Amino acid sequence: MAYAVPGGGTARLSDMQLSPVYNQISVMAVDDKNNASPPAEAHVTLLSAGLSGVKVFPNPWRADRDTGKLITFDSLRGSVVTPIFSPRLAAFWNRTI
Repeated sequence: MAYAVPGGGTARLSDMQLSPVYNQISVMAVDDKNNASPPAEAHVTLLSAGLSGVKVFPNPWRADRDTGKLITFDSLRGSVVTPIFSPRLAAFWNRTI
C-alpha cells in the first residue's frame, strides 16, 4: 500500500489501516522536482491505543471455584505492567506482574 503526504508533513500510521501486528514500513522523500531519496525501512509491531481487545479470564477469579487456575491476560502486547488488586480488602494492592 502506498500513502502520500501532500505538501509534506507527518504521516499518521493510524490513517493507514495497518493491522496491529508485525509490519514493514518503507519511507522515502520526494521533492518538488520529483527527486526521491533512498527508502528507509523499519519493522514495527503496532499496538492498540486502548485495552478494548484485552480479555482476562476467569473474571472474576474466585477462590471458592478457581483455586489452582491461572489468570490469563489475552491480547496484551509489548511491555505491560499490570497491578493486581483484591476487592475484598478495599482494593488492596496484591502484586504487580
